[in-house]
Amino acid sequence: AMADYQDLYVARLDDAVVDRRTEHVEVRGGATVEVVCLLTRHGPVVSDPTEDGIGLALASTGFDAPAGSLAAVVPQLLARTVDELDDALAAWVEPVNNFVLADTHGDIAYRTAGRVPVRAEVNSWLPVPGWDATHDWTGYVPDESLPRTKNPSAGAVVTANQRITTADHPHLLGVHPYGPNRATRIWARLDAAQPIDDGGMAAVHLDASSPLAARMAAMAPDVFGDWDGRMLA
Repeated sequence: AMADYQDLYVARLDDAVVDRRTEHVEVRGGATVEVVCLLTRHGPVVSDPTEDGIGLALASTGFDAPAGSLAAVVPQLLARTVDELDDALAAWVEPVNNFVLADTHGDIAYRTAGRVPVRAEVNSWLPVPGWDATHDWTGYVPDESLPRTKNPSAGAVVTANQRITTADHPHLLGVHPYGPNRATRIWARLDAAQPIDDGGMAAVHLDASSPLAARMAAMAPDVFGDWDGRMLA
């Protein structure tokens, strides 16, 4: 879903470290490597400390709360309807994913599932000072506030890592979605493949045309020649 659920915090290690331990990593054919592991209240230090004792700590929903793993997956596998699967996905932690749902009753749906922290937008762009509490997480985006739709009027769901929220969405999910090119192309192919039978669906999956590549080629014919933007071998 191109969501941000990991943040980097600049840590003053003399004050920030709450746990320190040494681990030994055995290397095949080489000497054992000794690694000093530092933990802050935001998470583990993931960079070598600078000479003046500054490091980067990684906060992640995967560290902050157990992912549930099989406890979250088994109810999904046992779900028999779109609604049951939607409910089961409420326990999903990470990665924050796009899920496309369908059942034998004819219902289809889309939903974002996973935990996205609530915090300042700048956290999504740059490492932020760990000593400034204004950058701390203040909870998670409620599951019921994550994007979802059921039986949309278009009769189909298309997800290709494009932006899934509008400007008026109350929560920031992420700042680096993929552009609309792939989703736009899939919609165009679905429209051209009517009715959607096995052959039409195969044509959508085997499509090799990139509208973005075609536009680039048209802007620089001296570089791309008469290339039509099809991504063939």
